[in-house]
Amino acid sequence: MPRDDAGGTQPLEAKGVVDGLFARLTDSARDSFSSAQKAALVDAAEECAWRKHPVDIRLSIPLLIKRFYLVIVAGPERRNPERRVIEQTRFPVNTPNNFLFVLFVATLGTILGAACFTAAAVWFLTN
Repeated sequence: MPRDDAGGTQPLEAKGVVDGLFARLTDSARDSFSSAQKAALVDAAEECAWRKHPVDIRLSIPLLIKRFYLVIVAGPERRNPERRVIEQTRFPVNTPNNFLFVLFVATLGTILGAACFTAAAVWFLTN
């Protein structure tokens, strides 16, 4: 495992998260942390670190005058039940924006499916 600045062994990803947080702090706040406190933060960040997923699709989609991003990740559930409850409260599925997104995807899928079916039917009938 890579070594951190203090000579310990910390994952680089967790250390990067903590380094990013420290970069946003004022100098006086940053200097108030001891080496032990910084190491404890890296350890805590390791528990929250984004892990590799079997399915990890990241797209940046240009639409009209804005770009939108879409991320789809899937894999075995690793979160504990308490965390799942907290995240269901913080990030509910049944929101107006989520409904509009699902409606858009379903409409787009229906249109594309109908177009493919029509093209296949036309090809079949003309050959």
